[in-house]
Formats: sequence, C-alpha cells, structure tokens
Amino acid sequence: MLMGSSSVHLPLHHEATGLPCHSDSEDEYVIIELEHLENLSVTSNERRDAVVAAQNFTCVGCGTPIESKYIRRLRYCDYLGKYFCDCCHSYAQSAIPARMLMKWDFKKYYVCNFSKHLLDSIWQQPIFNVSSVNKALYTKSKEMDRVRQPIFNVSSVNKALYTKSKEMDRVRETQEQLFHLKKLLKTCRFGESVLKEFERVPSHLTEELHLFSLDDLVKIKRGQLLPLLKEILKSSTSHVDGCE
Repeated sequence: MLMGSSSVHLPLHHEATGLPCHSDSEDEYVIIELEHLENLSVTSNERRDAVVAAQNFTCVGCGTPIESKYIRRLRYCDYLGKYFCDCCHSYAQSAIPARMLMKWDFKKYYVCNFSKHLLDSIWQQPIFNVSSVNKALYTKSKEMDRVRQPIFNVSSVNKALYTKSKEMDRVRETQEQLFHLKKLLKTCRFGESVLKEFERVPSHLTEELHLFSLDDLVKIKRGQLLPLLKEILKSSTSHVDGCE
C-alpha cells in the first residue's frame, strides 16, 4: 500500500481482559502508529503467546493490560497481525490487500474494528500499482491481464500478479489499448460521444497503467470488469475506424 505513515486514534475500550470497557472520552484515546501502511507482507503464523508478549501483554487497540488467564480470549486481526480485546475486535471480516496482491486470495479474514474501518475507507481508492507490487499477477490471473491497468500500482507491488492471474493479464492488454485510444479520441472533433463511454468506469482505469483499487481487483476476480472494458474498447475502435 503506498500511503505512507499514519497516526490513528482508537477509543480506549475493554471487556475481554476481565476489565470493564472504558468510556470514549477524549483523554482515553491512544495513538497507534502505522508506520508502514504500505507493507504488503502476509501476516505470519506466530504463536499467540509470542505475539501477545511482543505486544507487552496489552490490547493493541486500546492499550489495556491483558492478564495471562485472558490471553485465549483475545481476537486476531489478520491485517495487522496483532491481538485485540473484544471491544476493539467485533469479528468483522475483510479481504486482505497483501493476500489479494501477493497470492490472488480474495477470501475474507477476521480483522479488528480499526482495520475494517481503514480497509473500507480505501476500498475504492486507486492506490495499488500491480507492476511494482507483483508483476507476475498478470499471468497468474486471467482477468487481471485482460484489464491491465489505483493507490496500488500492481506493477511495483507484485509483478508476478500479472502472471498468476490470466484475468489480470487480459485486463492489462485491454487497458493499454484504451489508454492510447482515449488520448487519440481527445484530439478528435467528433470524439465527445465516444469519450462519454469511458465514464462508465473510474477514470484511473483508462488514464493510468497498473494502478488499481481493491474494488477493481475484486471486480476483475469476479469477471465483471473485463467485459465492460471490452465494450468501451469496441465502441472506441469502431469510431476510430470510421472517423474521417
């Protein structure tokens, strides 16, 4: 994820530790420093005791101390790889960016309340560069390479993603054609009506290469994005072929 560092305020809550949940007063907020939101490594399977010990036996969300007898009640967040109390983790589920981009895995995993809010807030933002993250994804995903085109630049995150997904590679091929056709149509006196067709998809899909949102990736996986791009491509090429 290419978003830089961020400080996020979370309410100081608690139940699972044997202590009552705290109120949401302003002075009971703690700050979690997410220095590497851009980190796309899949969380490891470390032992619960070891992870909680590394957390200094506190809930990562609210900072409340955890007694050893309550460690088993803590809930794991697959996005952050940390354990939370039941007030900070309500068993919400979400697909995980790292798993989507590195393994083409779209299954939903349990995440804490903060992670759920964060992932929902960036879901439609084009922030992943496939070419940078995992270029092989284009061949791993058939859908991806057909579209082939944000804040994730897939090319910079996982280039292998293009090879893992045949869909990705087909998307990429179609996207590259649309990228050049759109530029050409903007110079055409009669291209306005055809350019309106491009408004059927987010602008980054036809103006940037390799940049995708999480929502884009899900639509590629489901086979929903490529047909739409193909329709736009058909209208565009038809206009170019017949335009004087």
